[in-house]
Amino acid sequence: MALSRSDALTLVPEFDEVIRKGAAALVNGGRWVVADLKMPESRLSRIAPVLLPLVRPFGVSLDIASRRPWESMEKHMGSVAVHETYFGFAYIAWGSTRRPIVA
Repeated sequence: MALSRSDALTLVPEFDEVIRKGAAALVNGGRWVVADLKMPESRLSRIAPVLLPLVRPFGVSLDIASRRPWESMEKHMGSVAVHETYFGFAYIAWGSTRRPIVA
């Protein structure tokens, strides 16, 4: 089984295109895993501006933290699961490709 892993995919402005091309390159049943930071969807998002100086040296901004690569994975792969961690400030998303076998 083929596996592709991405860290900090949200730093790439064209992340949707990267996911599209990556999903197309995976063999049938191949998996793509993304681990990255995100903006929590809870009240904790209010403290993000205070925490920003801690992650700014790594290229993170509030705009980048609001990107949602797992939605691109769903669009291009179909089967995707997302697990939030660190109180919603990080996530791991994984998806697999399932293409019809053409005889």
